[in-house]
Amino acid sequence: IGQLLSNRGYAVFQTNFRGSTGHGRNYMLASRGDYGNGRVQQDIVEGVRHLLAKGIGDPQRVGIVGHSFGGYSTLLGVTFAPELFKVGVAGAPPADFGWSMRWLVDAGDQGALPDRSLVATLRALSVDPADPATYARLHAQSPVANVAQLRRPLLLLAGGADRVVAIREVIHYAAQLRRAGKPVS
Repeated sequence: IGQLLSNRGYAVFQTNFRGSTGHGRNYMLASRGDYGNGRVQQDIVEGVRHLLAKGIGDPQRVGIVGHSFGGYSTLLGVTFAPELFKVGVAGAPPADFGWSMRWLVDAGDQGALPDRSLVATLRALSVDPADPATYARLHAQSPVANVAQLRRPLLLLAGGADRVVAIREVIHYAAQLRRAGKPVS
């Protein structure tokens, strides 16, 4: 997607926010579980603002696009930073990261791995799906719990056969937005 958009004249920013892989263990663990509207999302927001301050991009036409966790970041962006992001396109977005991680562990294919590696990975990232406090914090910061704040157009893309993000989560989020009269398709 980034190459396609860049080829068509868009300025594209693909961040390696805290928690990204490929930069060593310390960098991957640097998020310290702050996957709601916190440090990880602020890395994205601050990166976009930095580029705009350098004259890269048009501040009146900034969009946010992503798939899976990137879709989640898209939902967070249009919900909590609408002054920055004017439109969002979210593919297979978990609308409640805590719920989505619990679902993966309890019912999803990744959670059923014999070595339970998803649970170990989430715990290493300080996102224990069994911890009620973690779940409550992530839910309070989730796009689905904050539908009233969405003020930007949003396109949701999802498929029923997705093994990572439950289609019912995306449908529920879309229904909550429509019920609140929000611009979603």
